[in-house]
Amino acid sequence: MKKLFISLTILLFSVSSAIAQSDIFNHLAVGAGVGTQGISVDVATTITKFAAFRAGVNFMPGIKLSDDMNGDITIAGVNVPAVFDVEGKFSRTTIDVAFDAYPFANGFFVTAGLSFGGKKIAKLTGDLSKNAAIGDGDLEIGEYKIPVKNGKVDGAIEVKAVRPYFGLGYGRAVPKNRVAFRVELGVQLHGKPVPTSAYGDITKMIGVEADDDVSKVVNKLTVYPVLKFRLAGRIL
Repeated sequence: MKKLFISLTILLFSVSSAIAQSDIFNHLAVGAGVGTQGISVDVATTITKFAAFRAGVNFMPGIKLSDDMNGDITIAGVNVPAVFDVEGKFSRTTIDVAFDAYPFANGFFVTAGLSFGGKKIAKLTGDLSKNAAIGDGDLEIGEYKIPVKNGKVDGAIEVKAVRPYFGLGYGRAVPKNRVAFRVELGVQLHGKPVPTSAYGDITKMIGVEADDDVSKVVNKLTVYPVLKFRLAGRIL
């Protein structure tokens, strides 16, 4: 991803330099920001005074959460209550490309684009060692049956790899002066998250109410909110 970002930077710089005398693509800026996507760096070029193009990379530092969870493990057709240690890991790196439109030729903008990233947005690992000796089976959490192998749970939550993005905000991607501040609010449409397991297929149980945190996340988190504060400097 870093190589792709460097290539995009070189491409934008080359295009801007080649036609710097025209009324389009005649300015280039680099920016850095922070927000719900983590730390971001990007490059942007003007198309006209009413539009701009951006490409950038977002890095979300890895966040780990540890807790105990309750469920029922099915072994040889018998359900046994289980309490197990679980650790969730959340991290994501995405590449964004977007077009900004300035309908009033001032700082207000609307934006649309695409975000590219790995499908896996969270990893869930668990240890059933708190229970009696457990081998292979199925762990029932809420409305899902998750495969268990040698007393271990190894799952993840996945979304679409290509995600449409829409937003609005205030501040130009390419400053009219040398430096400018910008704020942006939007949504990334990554679809309904899907639970997966390294040990086999996860089964959704029909007629079972989703009353656990994992099921609530999977059922409701169909968009990713984006709030970003960005500082940009014009270099051309």
